[in-house]
Amino acid sequence: MYSTTRLADEAQRWRGLWVKKGGWVAARNALNSVGHELRRLGVKTAFGTAGTFDAPLLSEDGTQCIGVRTVDGTEWGADLVIMAAGAWSPTLIDLEGQCVSKVKPLWRPS
Repeated sequence: MYSTTRLADEAQRWRGLWVKKGGWVAARNALNSVGHELRRLGVKTAFGTAGTFDAPLLSEDGTQCIGVRTVDGTEWGADLVIMAAGAWSPTLIDLEGQCVSKVKPLWRPS
């Protein structure tokens, strides 16, 4: 039998865990890797108030998102805006009639 402490100590060295119907990954390391690659490709990032979303910037006709404004007033123009806020999305912008959530179960518990 493993003790909880021993498992926690061993988990610190894990880089990933493969399970047929699930899995685990070191999220911090995965996000750091994505961040490094995005910066290498020229993507700009911001943190704090300059990186905290306030409102979308819309084209003159209001049909396209052309950037975002942050809580400190910084306006970030962009050719493409990706909103990856998950379940928080409706708290950031009004998605009524614009977005449909869909779920496709990959497996069902027995």
